[in-house]
Amino acid sequence: MDRAEQLLKGKPFFVGDEAAVLRFTRPVRRRRRLVQAGFLVGIAGLGGGFTVLQAAEVWVVGLGFGGLSSGFILTHLAVGKRKWMRPVEAFEDGVEASEVTRFFCRRRFLPWKRVESIKLAPAAGGGARLVVGFAPSRSLESAPGEVDAAALAALEKRWAQVKAEAEAAKALFDAVGRESPRDG
Repeated sequence: MDRAEQLLKGKPFFVGDEAAVLRFTRPVRRRRRLVQAGFLVGIAGLGGGFTVLQAAEVWVVGLGFGGLSSGFILTHLAVGKRKWMRPVEAFEDGVEASEVTRFFCRRRFLPWKRVESIKLAPAAGGGARLVVGFAPSRSLESAPGEVDAAALAALEKRWAQVKAEAEAAKALFDAVGRESPRDG
């Protein structure tokens, strides 16, 4: 986080367990290396296959290597996306965590006003991960084992405070709107 972001957000009141994130991302790096090695083996196999079959037409070689390259890119992204996860941080204004999609994982700050749900969900391989929902099918995630029940309670407490403040502001707005008649 650069200096401007620190000044804007302030100090986090909760930071996830960095060791849990590192334990979670280590196997992801290994899987990425396997995909990279598989790509190199695929190039050698494709080249050897073209030599044995004597298929030197440009379109055949182009389709073979194009398919292999496209498959590598998609597989590499899908397998390695969680490599970029960092610990969850919770601020007075919102929460910052990783949004994981089909091929990408990016860090995202979400204001408390946009949070729809906070829960601990079971993770593959054991442990639980924090899931902060903010749209019908979108969420921010933590690494498994990074957030415990006490941290979840602190996050839920801050989220409840923000919801109560919003409800109070809405009630005040509604009350003022009803009390003041318009002069014409």
